[in-house]
Amino acid sequence: MLPFLMNHLAFCFGGGGGRPEDAWRNMLIPLLIAMVAYFLIIGRFKKKQQRKRQDELRGIKKNARVMTIGGIYGTVVQSRDDDNKVVIKIDETTNTRMTISRSAIRTVVTGKEDEQESSSK
Repeated sequence: MLPFLMNHLAFCFGGGGGRPEDAWRNMLIPLLIAMVAYFLIIGRFKKKQQRKRQDELRGIKKNARVMTIGGIYGTVVQSRDDDNKVVIKIDETTNTRMTISRSAIRTVVTGKEDEQESSSK
């Protein structure tokens, strides 16, 4: 494949003795190949990210610390798989609870992030 592209590029840039009007057509093939490769790589990366996020959201269990897309921190009290909703407790003293969609969860907070949050208060 690489020798073909090298020969093709050499032809495009004057090594083939073709008509100058055909040069843009000859340059189009490597450009299209590069664009297809780029979109395949980007598409694969996005699919991998989406799959990882879906797995993370499906794996949310009771007592997990989460942060919503609005920046609200809470602890999962109940996780309903049937209607894709999660109940989180956002205040320990008043036992305030909120029902949110799974897609409204930005991240599951790990121990390090939890320590940083409590030290900033």
